[in-house]
Amino acid sequence: MRTQNDTIQGEFFENLRLASDFKKRYKRKRYKPYKLYVPQNLDLDNILRDYPPNFKGLPKNYSNYRSKFLYILHLINSIPNSKSNFDFDEHFGFIPVNKEYLQSRIHEYKLYIDYLITHGIITEGTSYIPLKRSRGLQFSPKYRTPVKSVTITCNSLIKSIVTKNKNRNLEREEKLSFLFEWFNKLLTINDDQAIKFIHDNHNEAFKKVIAKREKKKYSLKYKLLLPSVSEVVRLGNISKLLTITQIKEANYNFILKIDSTTGRLHSPLTRLKKELRKFLKYNDKTLVSIDITNSQPLMSLIILDFDIFMRLNVKDLISKYNPSYKDKVLVDQDNIKHISPSPSYTMLVNLINKLKNKGDIIEYKRAIVNGNFYERFGEILLEKKLIPFEILSIENLEKRSQQIRKFAKIATFQSLFDTTRAHYYNNVVKAFKACFPHVYMIFQQVKSGHRKVLQNGKTIRESAYNTLACILQRFESYLVLEKICVEINEMDPNIPIFTIHDSVVTITDHKDKVKQIFCKNVTELLGVNPCLEIEEWY
Repeated sequence: MRTQNDTIQGEFFENLRLASDFKKRYKRKRYKPYKLYVPQNLDLDNILRDYPPNFKGLPKNYSNYRSKFLYILHLINSIPNSKSNFDFDEHFGFIPVNKEYLQSRIHEYKLYIDYLITHGIITEGTSYIPLKRSRGLQFSPKYRTPVKSVTITCNSLIKSIVTKNKNRNLEREEKLSFLFEWFNKLLTINDDQAIKFIHDNHNEAFKKVIAKREKKKYSLKYKLLLPSVSEVVRLGNISKLLTITQIKEANYNFILKIDSTTGRLHSPLTRLKKELRKFLKYNDKTLVSIDITNSQPLMSLIILDFDIFMRLNVKDLISKYNPSYKDKVLVDQDNIKHISPSPSYTMLVNLINKLKNKGDIIEYKRAIVNGNFYERFGEILLEKKLIPFEILSIENLEKRSQQIRKFAKIATFQSLFDTTRAHYYNNVVKAFKACFPHVYMIFQQVKSGHRKVLQNGKTIRESAYNTLACILQRFESYLVLEKICVEINEMDPNIPIFTIHDSVVTITDHKDKVKQIFCKNVTELLGVNPCLEIEEWY
C-alpha cells in the first residue's frame, strides 16, 4: 500500500522527468562556428570599433551583429563562386543578392547594407528591374582582393544558413553520406602553383572576356555600363581563389550538398576550374577522372529509344518538371478513380515509337555510341560555315580540332536545351534541326508546356522548356551517384570517390575497378557500351 510519502516522492521524480524532457525539447541547439570568406585586406572589427553602428534592430551582442555584416560581405564573393560561369557583364559587375532571401536571415538587412556603403566597403547598383534584377552589390575597388576566411558565431544566423536551404535533398544526402566523408584533410591542393597558374594565364582570361563580349554584340549604351575587361578578369580570379582557399583549409562544413532539382552533388571540386584540377592530390596520390565522352547526348537515349523510355518509366521523371505530363485523375459516378494519361504524354510516346527507325535518329545514336558525336556535329557546322573565324585561323591543327569540338559541344547544348523557338534565331540550332529533324522534333515535344511558379510573391506562368535539361541531369546523377558510386562503395568502402557531375574521380590505383563498374552500369541501364574518357590530373 502506497504511503503519502511514496506519493509525494513519486510526484517529485515525475516532475523532475517532465522538467528534463522540457529542457531537452526546447533547449536551443548550438551550432559550431561557421566559416565565411571576405576580402583579404578588410579589417571589419577595426571599422566597427572606430564607427560603432547604431540603428534599429541591431543586436546588443557584438558577435551577433558582426556575424551579420560578415555574412552580407561573404555573399558578394560566394554567389559568383557557386554559379558555373557566372556572367559579371550581365549584372554590370554587381552581384545579384536576393533581398527576400537576405531578409529571411537578417532582419533590417537594408540598414546593414547602408552602413557598409557609408563606410566605403561596398557599393550598390542602380539598375533595377522589378521581378527580374535587383540593384546588386559589389565591393568598392579597395576591397576587390583575394579572400580570407573568417569565423562567425551567431547561432540564429548559422542555423538559418544550415537549415533554410530550399534547394537541398536531405534524404539523398543521408543515403549518399559516404561520398561526403572523402572531403577531408587528405584532399589537398598546391595553392602556390594554382595561384601562379592563374596569374600566368591572365592574357588568356583577358582574351576570353573580349571574345565573349564580341559574340553578344552589346549596344553602345550597354557597353558604357559594363565593367572593364581587367575588372571582369580580376573578379573571376577572386572566385577561383575562393575555391582554392576552401580546399586548402578543408572547409567543407555545410557547403557540400545534393540539390533537389537535378540531384547533382555540388562541392568545391565541381566549382574548381578544370585547368586547376592538376594541382589536387588525395593522400599525396594523383587523382584520375572517368567520364562519358559525350554524356548529355548519351543520356538523351532515354527519350529517343522507345524500349528504354518504357523500361525506365521516363514519363514519371518528365512529369516532375513539366506539369503537362502529369496523369489526370478522373472520378466516375460510382466514385471510382481512373487514371488517364495526359495528352502530352500520349503524343510523346506515340512520336518516339513512330520515329524510332528514322535515318537521322539512327545516325544520332550511332555517333553517340561511337563517342564521336561532337566531332560529327563539328563537321556539319564546318560545312555550313558556322565555325567562327578565330577558331579556323588557329595554325596548330590539333588545337584547332580541339576548339572545333568544344564549339560543337556548346552548340549541341544550345540545340538540346535552348527555348523551343531557338531554331528561329540561332544558326547552330537551325543546323542541328536540319541534320537531325526527328531528334529535334522529339526534344521539342518534351520541352513543350508550361508551369506555374511563385516569384516575388506573385504566381506567374512560365515555359517548361528546361524540362529536357532537368531530366537528363537528373538521370545522369542517378546513374553516377546512386548506381555507380553506391556499387563502388559496396564493393570496397576504402576506395576514395569524388564526383563532378558526369565524372567519377578516384586515385590512379583504383581507376580500372571504377571504369569496369562505370561501364557495367551504363550498359545495364542504356543497353550500350559507353566510350569513356580517362584523364589523370597531373
